[in-house]
Amino acid sequence: MYKTIPVATSYYEHQKGAPVFSLPQNAKLHLWKPDIEAYLHVYRSIGEPWGWTGRILMPQEELKAILQDENNFLFQLSLEGNFAGFAEFQQVATDFELVYFGLLPSFIGKGLGKGFLSTACQMAYKAGASRIWLHTCEFDHPNAAENYQKAGFKKYHSEICHEPYDEDFLEKFKRQFPRLNFTYEKQ
Repeated sequence: MYKTIPVATSYYEHQKGAPVFSLPQNAKLHLWKPDIEAYLHVYRSIGEPWGWTGRILMPQEELKAILQDENNFLFQLSLEGNFAGFAEFQQVATDFELVYFGLLPSFIGKGLGKGFLSTACQMAYKAGASRIWLHTCEFDHPNAAENYQKAGFKKYHSEICHEPYDEDFLEKFKRQFPRLNFTYEKQ
């Protein structure tokens, strides 16, 4: 069951000229054009531990339109030929929002994040971005904000948003990360 709750959300932006970090030699980043089923499989595999719901709750026709939109850019990270993660940008004029960014659980903690994020941003700049921004929330990976900052993102805004989350996810997250102080309270 999904519940809409208040969530502490932070916004970060990346500007041209930020430090550039490389991927390991055995890693490649390239455009990805998945169908809905492949996209949702990867989306769930990466996002389930962090409560991603946006694309799951979205009507399939709306998701199909996004995936086919020429202003939507998906990049696939491969490590030694294995799918490791993806980055999704949505372009509005010369602003590119990093809508989703993540690694499959088996690739987290292998030192890929900073190079992956930096390389994806460089590819967005080559596609016409003058500014890249993202938002993250208190249910994201506990090291996400630190990783964004190491890759050259700067925080520019914070607010409380109301987002839908699966109640089972919220309880599991609370048990998994008891040291985190987040706003969810089961009623």
